[in-house]
Amino acid sequence: MKDIMKQLSIIKKLPKLPLQYRKQLKLTQLDKEIFSLSKSSFLNYAMTPIIGAVDTYWISKLNHGSMLAGQGTGDRLFNSIFSMISFTPSVITPLISRYHAFNDKENMVNTISTSIFLVSGYGSLITLFLFFNTKYLVKTIIPEISPSYLYACHYFQLRCLGLIFALLNSLAFAILRGQKDLKTPMRFNVYSQLCNAILDPIFMQFMGVRGVALGTLISEIFGFILFYSKLYKDKIINFGLIKYNQIFKIVTQGLSVQLRGVSLNLVFLLASRKIQHIDYTDKLAATHVLNLQLFEFGFILSYSYGLISSILIPRYKDPSFVIKRLHKWGFLVSTIVATIHLFGFKILQFFTSDTQILMHSNMLIPIGALFQAVNTFTCINEGTSQGLGMYKVLGSGATLALAFFSLIINKTSNLQEIWIGFIMCALIRIYVNIHFIGSKLKNIKSRND
Repeated sequence: MKDIMKQLSIIKKLPKLPLQYRKQLKLTQLDKEIFSLSKSSFLNYAMTPIIGAVDTYWISKLNHGSMLAGQGTGDRLFNSIFSMISFTPSVITPLISRYHAFNDKENMVNTISTSIFLVSGYGSLITLFLFFNTKYLVKTIIPEISPSYLYACHYFQLRCLGLIFALLNSLAFAILRGQKDLKTPMRFNVYSQLCNAILDPIFMQFMGVRGVALGTLISEIFGFILFYSKLYKDKIINFGLIKYNQIFKIVTQGLSVQLRGVSLNLVFLLASRKIQHIDYTDKLAATHVLNLQLFEFGFILSYSYGLISSILIPRYKDPSFVIKRLHKWGFLVSTIVATIHLFGFKILQFFTSDTQILMHSNMLIPIGALFQAVNTFTCINEGTSQGLGMYKVLGSGATLALAFFSLIINKTSNLQEIWIGFIMCALIRIYVNIHFIGSKLKNIKSRND
């Protein structure tokens, strides 16, 4: 584990440019703010793939390909469901950012309290539904005859108990993010993941794949205690100020965000299902899981960079110059994430020694690097649409991408073709968002004139 963290430690320094280059570039105050928010946002979101990576690492030490594929598929299923139903943070972040910028504490507290009440309600119901329908859900991805099926069920059933805590933790992060406080959640995430890293190997010895899921569950609960102790201490939660009409507004706007999450995750679930039917030995499934974990490390930089659009854009009456700067630095981010992915083969060797999996991964790495570069601009443009309040655009772009992927998936015959399909989906989303962003900026400019 120490060797892996040593390989990844360089990533922490990537968002920060050397002083000599900062002087040559003549960075504006906005540029400095972008770098500051990007660094904090990245370090926060870097915790997300680490959860899956830690679990995958300890499972891989058992040298059991089916267990690794099962845990990876269960983790992917959990993350897919989480992404599909975690729409509230995307809706409230621009609102809180605007209220915070103009010192409107009353509306900020109303929004925060209402969103916590909403997430607690539907999160509890969905958590119970997943727990009692585990086998049915896993069966939609992995055939029952697959050796990895039972392992996926064992992992997912225990992991899904942490869904309610994961949803509330994500919401708390959005609340703090809207106030431009990214250091506090970063600290809490570090504590939570240290807990996960310590508990995983201990529980795994006694409970196998279930033990790894239990360690993750406990770390989610620990993070929940840290986050909400902070929010109560700051006195920004008051359930007596809940606005029930605002629940309808959040849900309505969230439907488009949810449509985006559902569409994108269906793309990955369709891919996982196709891979399982191409190869029943689980070699391709294990390759896909490991390469998705590798992709997460670069993606988290792209995603966290794109996410700051929703923090900065609501604070400006004319956001066009902010958007231009974000795209300019986006070229640097895309180059960094693509380069990280190209050298990622060395990281994969820490997770498996299976020669077939490594051979398939070696062929997939260049495609994954291109996917990283393209996806950076997908994140930037979707973050911009979110900051401009164009939630329907997010859903429309992702739906078109899903429709395209559904048409081509049956014609794919190997892992490389499936990942090329991912790239095409990202390009479709870029086009849709850029088109509507341009129209929105024209309207803003005409209003200001």
